[in-house]
This record gives sequence, structure tokens and C-alpha cells, in this order.
Amino acid sequence: MTKEFSVLIPAYNVEKYIDKCLQSILNQSFTNFEIIIIDDGSTDETLKICKKYESMDSRIKVFHQVNNGIVETRNKLIQLANGNWIVFIDADDYVKENYLSCFSNYINKFPDADVFACDYISWEKGDEFKEIKRPFHSKQEYILQLLGWRCTNTALWAKAIKKELIENNHIEFTKGISLGEDLCFMSKLFYNAKDIIYVPGENYIWNRTNVISMTKSEKYQDDVIALYEAITKFYKEKSDYKLYSKTLSNTMLHVMEGRYIFQRKKTFGNLPSLINVAQLNILNRLKFYLIINDLFLAERLVEKISRSIKRCFKDN
Repeated sequence: MTKEFSVLIPAYNVEKYIDKCLQSILNQSFTNFEIIIIDDGSTDETLKICKKYESMDSRIKVFHQVNNGIVETRNKLIQLANGNWIVFIDADDYVKENYLSCFSNYINKFPDADVFACDYISWEKGDEFKEIKRPFHSKQEYILQLLGWRCTNTALWAKAIKKELIENNHIEFTKGISLGEDLCFMSKLFYNAKDIIYVPGENYIWNRTNVISMTKSEKYQDDVIALYEAITKFYKEKSDYKLYSKTLSNTMLHVMEGRYIFQRKKTFGNLPSLINVAQLNILNRLKFYLIINDLFLAERLVEKISRSIKRCFKDN
């Protein structure tokens, strides 16, 4: 019998978390699923723990490989999946017992939709948890949230994706994108979806205690530039690019600004040529000009003025 869900887990050195992750999936009230794990060359006890669970439950399949990185691992996980729906779960996260049943209920309610996305809980530190809700009402609204960084969840998890959507459109994780590979993948995936449905309820727990911040590093800035070059080039080829051009232009300016502030460098890849300056507001056009011409102090002054104006409108 074909499984309804393929729960896909890339695992690398997560011996402290994988047990809780797998227990939470096995405790699901909905039981028609398979779990596929690829251990990506872990050097701790991750593989041993996964193998233990594989011996306990026939729905679990564990594969081991020499370290190939997250992009290759996720592409292989999708190839191994046999279910109608793909559900990615990070190995250091866990889910509530009704996680899959909520998705199943909405899949039955909206049979024409290709993607379902739910809210989540952010595990900040210790016993500190924060509910994250970001509802949306249409496919286009959600894509604009995603492209404009207004969507708090740009990751693959907390979503159910129809496997046919991936296969029929030949979508895979892009090699060479080492940061934000989720966002690049989803930008293409969501564009090709018939519909995307919001599922209320915070049934996914994201472990932020294991997140390393590197937003000010030069490599991070390089990777973000490469990411948005790839995303924008994809959308520029579409006949309805004008629907997304303004949002992408503002986001790319934000990326350029981050590189300029943290690195004081003018190396922005192809971003300047991809930005539609005419769609920026006056202050952002001025920022663009100042960044391109390396006028740092003036750019910082404009940013302060911009924030002050936004606060005034917000207060009123």
C-alpha cells in the first residue's frame, strides 16, 4: 500500500536530538507514513541511534553515505520517497502528535492544492518557547512573503508538498547554493504549485538553540548574493515577473545594504543589474545610488531618516 506521507530526515551529528525527533514522529495519531533517514557521514552516534529505530519499526528506512552535504542529501531523500506527500523534518526538531493528521485533514478538504504550510513554535533556549504565526490567504501572497523576507519560515519544514509537483516540474535543490537552499527550492516549487493552503496550528517545534549565527561573515554575504541572483533569474524568465519584480528589487537592495554595512565592500555580484530601480521608492533609490557610489556615511544617514519616517507613520 502506498504511504500517504514520506517523512524525510537528513541527519548529521545530531545524537543529542534525533531520539526526540523520531519519537515524536512515531507518536503520530496518523499512522500511514514512512520515515526515510540519510545519515550524511556523522562522526557521533547518530547512525547507531537511527539503526536502532529502524530495527524497531518497519516504516523506518535508514541510509548511510560519506558526507555529501545537505543539497545532495535532500535530493536523494526525495528520490527515495514513496509517499504521495513529502514532509521534511530537521533532525534536531520535533513535532506534536497531530502534525500529520492536521495536514491529512486539509489535504482531503482542498484536493487541488499542492502545498500545505502550518505555523510553528520556536524553541529559543532552555524552557523558552515562542509561537510563530504568519497566516496567508493566497498562493501569490505567500510567495511575496517568502521573497520579501516577510515570511518567518523560509525553511522546508512545517510543510506538506505533493511529490508529483516536484517530479512533474523537475525541481531539485540547486548545487552551488550553500546557504538558503530551502528558499531557492521553495521559490521554484511554490511558483509551479496550483495552490498553497495555510494550515492553522503550531504543530512543529523548531530548535533554535542549535542555530549558529554568521550573518556578518563575508561568506554569508557572498552566499546570500548568489542565492538571490539564482532566485531572481528564475522569476525573470516568467511572463508574470512584474508581479514579483518590486518585492525582489527591494529584497536585493536589502542584501546589498547588508554586504555594504558589514563588509564595507562594493562587490555585489550581478544584483545591481537585476534590480529594477524604477520600482524602488525615493529613499530606496537614493540608498541604491549611495551604495553603488561608495558613499557610506550618506547611506547611513538616509537609512536613519527612513526609519524615522516609518516610525512616525506607525505611531500615527
